[in-house]
Amino acid sequence: MDDLNSLNLMSDGKGTWFDKDGKVIDKLKGAIDIDISATPFSNSLPINRIDWFLNQQELFEMVYISIPSHEIKKVPQFYKYIRTTGNLRYFKYRCYDYETIICVDEQGLVINYPKVFSRIK
Repeated sequence: MDDLNSLNLMSDGKGTWFDKDGKVIDKLKGAIDIDISATPFSNSLPINRIDWFLNQQELFEMVYISIPSHEIKKVPQFYKYIRTTGNLRYFKYRCYDYETIICVDEQGLVINYPKVFSRIK
């Protein structure tokens, strides 16, 4: 019996994704990282994969997982490293027509995602 509250995906880490039965999910081909709608943590994954320099912009194809529906799709996401203030780095983030500025700490963990998330110490 399948658990309706779970989603089972597997990846080879090179852009090929598989369902719970081991079948390739063609619509996700090329995506490396995941973006889970319920958490800003997944924004840290592509940020931490790159050694960034100021004004560098990168396109990432992401496996977007909508919570709670478990809908999955591949989406293009752009990150541009725009500034540093102390130990904090700021990235302009864009996905389709949505755009915002994400702030990460020295470990690349999101500490501020305007109108979505703010870490409290």
